[in-house]
Parts: sequence; structure tokens; C-alpha cells
Amino acid sequence: MSNPPAYQCYAADFDEDTAAWDNYEIGVYKRLLNYSWINGWREDEGLPDDTKMLARIVRCSHKRFLKSWVIVSKKFSQKGNGFLINRRLEEERSNLLKYKESQRESGKRGAVKRWKKDSEPNGDPIGDPNSEPNGERYGESMALQSSSSNKERKDYTVLLKQSEHLCQTLSTFFKNKKMVWQWRQQAMNNNIKAELIQECLEQLWKYRSTARDPTAYMNHIIQIKHQNANEAKAIAEHEARKLEFAEIARKIGHKGE
Repeated sequence: MSNPPAYQCYAADFDEDTAAWDNYEIGVYKRLLNYSWINGWREDEGLPDDTKMLARIVRCSHKRFLKSWVIVSKKFSQKGNGFLINRRLEEERSNLLKYKESQRESGKRGAVKRWKKDSEPNGDPIGDPNSEPNGERYGESMALQSSSSNKERKDYTVLLKQSEHLCQTLSTFFKNKKMVWQWRQQAMNNNIKAELIQECLEQLWKYRSTARDPTAYMNHIIQIKHQNANEAKAIAEHEARKLEFAEIARKIGHKGE
């Protein structure tokens, strides 16, 4: 699997870890991280354990680099084969690769399911005289659907009661007593799922002391959730299309033979 083109940089963590550094040290650190990300995913490549080569990578004199390296070197450790690594960066790389692999497998399963569905016959055109009457099978199907719908309604009712309890608790904390209730009603009117409404209220309760604008905070959570869901869906659909095209090409190749 190829190396991801970008890595996540958590601004708060980065600023906290480099709070006592000067701008030159931060610049050196950032360049070394970038180089390690681009080249460190292969076993025989990476950030060289050689200060002269590192100075060339960050584009400064060796003397100037050594002054910064006294501080920056604490963020790196030996890889064991003549290279250096930043352990936090490698953790991010591992997490991204696992995510890409899971999306690829998900796309594969989706493509296989679609191909299987398309290849299965729609039914027996003649019919089996010994089979059960259609009415009974239809009745069983409706009973199962009804049971599933009842469970969904029950779960939805439970979530609504939980969110009502949270709204009541939150309304005692904020000056605007109706604000949380109004947000909940608006979210329901916009067809936001009860699970997501509940999650937003729970997050607001968790960070109630620091949330300056509670409604904007909860709307931001919804926006992020929808964005993540859309990105995951787009990746899965892209991988599925690639597999479909590959399957089509394979079938065409067999016909040509």
C-alpha cells in the first residue's frame, strides 16, 4: 500500500510541545517531520542519523543546525538501521494506513454484494406449484417488517426521553433557559437523527463550562459528523467503482479470448 500524501497535525498538541522553542527550532522540526513522512515509510529509507545530512535537509549550515538540534533531537529516536523516527508521526502513519485498508475492504465487500445481486435471477418465471402461497410469504415478511419498525420506534422514543432529560438539566445551567430546547426542536424539524441529537447534547454537557455559543457548538458537531460520513461514503464508492471497472475489464478480456 502506498504512503498517504498527508499527515494530521494536531495544532494544540504541536503548540504545547514546542511552546518554549524559537521559530528557527520549530522550522527545523517541521522540515524534518515532512521529510520523515515522505521518505520514512520504506524500511531502507527515512531520516538519516547524520547531522550533516540533516542540516542539508533543513537547508542551513551545519553549525546553525547543531544549535537547534540540541532541542529538536529530543523528538526523534533511532530506528535501528541508520535512520531516525518520530514515534508520534509513525503512529499517525499506522492509523491512516489501517483506515485506508478498512475502506478498501469495505469497497470490496460492497462491490461483491452488488455483483452478486446483479447476477442472481429475479425469480422463477414459471413458479413451483408445490411452493407456499404468495400470501403467506407476504404476511410473514410484513410481520417481520412490522416487528423491526416497532423496535425502531421504541428506540427512538427512548432517545427522545433521554434528550428531554438532558435539555432539562442543561437549561438549569445556561441563562437562556429555552435555548437548548429550541435547538433540539429545530434539529428534529431538520430530520436530524435522534442519536446525533443525543450525542450533541451529551458533548455540550461535557464541555458546558467552556462552550461560549452552545447552539453553534452543537451545530458544528453535526456538520463534522455529516462531513465525515460523506467523506467515508465517497471513499467507499470510489473503491467500489475501481473494483467494478476491474471486473468489467476482466470479463471483456475473457470474451476476447
